[in-house]
Amino acid sequence: KGQDLDCTAATTWFETFAANTIAYIDGEDGSKTVVVCQKDNAENVTTLSQNIVFDTTFPTGTLSIAGGAEFTGAATVVLAGTFNEPVTYATSTENLDCSTATYSGSTVTSFSDAVFALVGEDGRRLAVVCFKDRAGNLAFLEDDIILDTTPPDGTITINAGAAYTNAATVDLTF
Repeated sequence: KGQDLDCTAATTWFETFAANTIAYIDGEDGSKTVVVCQKDNAENVTTLSQNIVFDTTFPTGTLSIAGGAEFTGAATVVLAGTFNEPVTYATSTENLDCSTATYSGSTVTSFSDAVFALVGEDGRRLAVVCFKDRAGNLAFLEDDIILDTTPPDGTITINAGAAYTNAATVDLTF
């Protein structure tokens, strides 16, 4: 088994056929060819090969909540992400386990329309995106935003409480 295997060479090693056999892929990430030699009892030899992409590199990306805003008054925001390679992704709040997450069905390199609910009371909220490349390598991104749904409270006084004025400028007290 191996990319440079010559099935006709006198030194080729054969083993007893097994329906499932493990082959080891060496070297750098990239396209690899796995070659298998088959020999029958009459010494007839067949060469079989198949290509596969060897990918041990974790995907990378970026994530933003509400266009990168620091604050939001809405409990529902939009997430956007970009990735360095095609991935499927899953979104959640703080407690997302990437190994058991339910991933999107389509493969994307970016998204900008994931509607996301910020769970809990006002304060710092976290969004987590797990993403998986075509080889199954998992990675995650986090971003946070401050949820503030409470409007400011206060009063305003014009000219120390005057009901009328003839001046174009007035004094405001908050």
